[in-house]
Amino acid sequence: MNKEIEKLANNYKEIINKTSDLSLKQNDGDIRKARKWLKEQLFYT
Repeated sequence: MNKEIEKLANNYKEIINKTSDLSLKQNDGDIRKARKWLKEQLFYT
């Protein structure tokens, strides 16, 4: 059970990192624009 939870946690962490990288790439590395873009993608689409 703990191995499964650890595996899921690692997958979740990896997905968050990939999403953050994509957001920064879409906004030329500007963290404020990236956060705004990510919120728009998550909540308005």
